[in-house]
Amino acid sequence: ATNIAETSITIEGIKYVIDACMIKVRDYDPATTLDSLQVMPESRAQARQRCGRAGRVSAGKCFRLVTEESFREDMAETSTPEILRCNLSSVVLQMKAMGIDNILGFDFMDKPSTAGLLRAQQQLTMLGAIEVEDKRGNITDLGRLMVRFPTDPMAARAIVRGIQLNVAADVCAVIAMLSADGSLFAATKNGGGAHVENRSKFAKPLGDHVTLLHVFDAYRRQPVKERQNWCESSGLNAKQMARTLDVFGQLMEVTEAVAEDLHAKAAGLTPQKRHRSEANRVGLIATPLSKHDAEREHEQLRMALAAGYFMNSAYFSHQTNTYVTFVGTKPVYLHPSSVLFRSKQPPTTVVFHSVVSTTKNFMREVVGVRPEFLQLAAPQLFRSVVA
Repeated sequence: ATNIAETSITIEGIKYVIDACMIKVRDYDPATTLDSLQVMPESRAQARQRCGRAGRVSAGKCFRLVTEESFREDMAETSTPEILRCNLSSVVLQMKAMGIDNILGFDFMDKPSTAGLLRAQQQLTMLGAIEVEDKRGNITDLGRLMVRFPTDPMAARAIVRGIQLNVAADVCAVIAMLSADGSLFAATKNGGGAHVENRSKFAKPLGDHVTLLHVFDAYRRQPVKERQNWCESSGLNAKQMARTLDVFGQLMEVTEAVAEDLHAKAAGLTPQKRHRSEANRVGLIATPLSKHDAEREHEQLRMALAAGYFMNSAYFSHQTNTYVTFVGTKPVYLHPSSVLFRSKQPPTTVVFHSVVSTTKNFMREVVGVRPEFLQLAAPQLFRSVVA
């Protein structure tokens, strides 16, 4: 049994449930500002929910891989509310947009930690979403644009920067792909290699984000009727790719409205470019870029990602032979699924989407960026990055 067994679905023919009594949850550490995927014991309430998958339409049994004593004494009765273990920047930004200024004094149903709320406000300040010198921390014009996106503030900031750099469609495509949360690549229909091998078919040396963009563009270039077969032969999850295209469309709708508010023509988003983005949104066949144009676009894409995800950045330390985060100075490692994992010359500076904590802290979805991109995004944080 996994988290899916905690939903209210009924699956025909299920008579036995084997529950490892463990669960994967996202956990946020305000001290390091890292979101990590942790494996931890489930609660007794979750265990009872999982047990309910068996015996719905006929008699069934549940086998839990823990002792009865451990179940009763070591496992909590209920799980920790998500608001107590997540990054609160999205919550705080929404509250600011609603005119709620006294965040610390707000009467939450489950009161988050003061440290988490303060860190969220600090992050939003660094992203430019709330005022720096205002004690009330009023939302800025940029923050009002960011809150319109159905994403976390870091992704929203990257999209807004993408509009200014004329690569908003690319940023939206990458964020849509990231929303699949690692389930895009799978074994091929005929029993081919694992998702790491399938990802390597599309690998781009700049990193995972550029690789995901390459996959997305390749998918869109396929005729609609042939996309299912193409996904199966390429080792991709066809349902997830179709969902990704829907998410991309939703993001582009908001992006185009925001671009108009930013006077997009002055920022470089010409009517011709807007028409192209509309074609991208509905999934029409995209014209491949020349090598020179692609390199320039990938450069601007990475600059936009750095503008949003600079707090998820790390540098390579030759002393420890590993990456170290700029915020929190925590050692992190390239995940084996990353296209950079086998690189002979990994980039000296990277941004990443998330961290998975198992035996080590592994960075997921990593792309190389120039140090000056980080300094441009947050000069107050990266004064000494550029030598």
